[in-house]
Amino acid sequence: MRFSFFLGGLDEAEAVEAYRHLLDDLIRRTNPRVLVPLGNTALKRLTSYGGRGATITNVRGYVIPSDYGAWVLPTYHPSYIARGKSDLIGVLICDIKRAIDIARNGFATKPVRYIVYPTLDDALRFEMEYHAAGCPPLGFDIETPESAKLDEEEVEDKIEDVSYTILRVSFSFAQRHAITLTWSEPFIPVIKRLLATQEPKRAWNESFDVPRLTANACPVNGRIYDGMVLWHHLQPTLPKSLGFVSTFYGWDDEPWKHTSDSEPELYSCLYRDQKVILADGT
Repeated sequence: MRFSFFLGGLDEAEAVEAYRHLLDDLIRRTNPRVLVPLGNTALKRLTSYGGRGATITNVRGYVIPSDYGAWVLPTYHPSYIARGKSDLIGVLICDIKRAIDIARNGFATKPVRYIVYPTLDDALRFEMEYHAAGCPPLGFDIETPESAKLDEEEVEDKIEDVSYTILRVSFSFAQRHAITLTWSEPFIPVIKRLLATQEPKRAWNESFDVPRLTANACPVNGRIYDGMVLWHHLQPTLPKSLGFVSTFYGWDDEPWKHTSDSEPELYSCLYRDQKVILADGT
């Protein structure tokens, strides 16, 4: 078992450059299987995510490939937790335990089937597959012009101010399989039929999605299980963002929140798939 911890510090730009060769040499000599950057400075040093505006809160717990041939699993710096964030101690421990497990047993991502640019035939095929599978709980999620740029707690605070204009609706009924449909013809009838079924549905922040669908003449039938509400009851002091929660329930791909602007279709499929994985994990 081999894994290493790298702590960020003050005067980060100068410190990173001054010790760059020492760190590279240490990694080369020790050949760790997992690198655990603690805090934002170390995150920027070992991954490209810091350069894309991500923070340790966005990417902690995710498993990221690196140029060193080792996996990178970022988590919080202990000094951050010591400054009044004691509710995150369990998160830090969980991340370290996962890093140890990967160092011992290895890590591999699973194949996915995301339909990000569907034709009408793709949408109809997905609908048929859903019925052929016996109509298992159907995960759904909507995107509005603002929602992808906000996390769930920000949406909750501004829920009445966010547009009722729907851009797309995404669905998943099985892990690693999702489709995203634009709120336009010829997809609207398919969306309405899927949501009109009487079988159970899965959502994350039902109070945001359902009123907007209803306002667009698209009622959601069947019992709705809201994963965000369930998580909040389980861990009331921790963040409710799906990007934060999914790392505890088997998500094995890279951070995805940054794709909301550059790849909104992929973002929607990733978002919807994570909800299914989380629901299955709980």
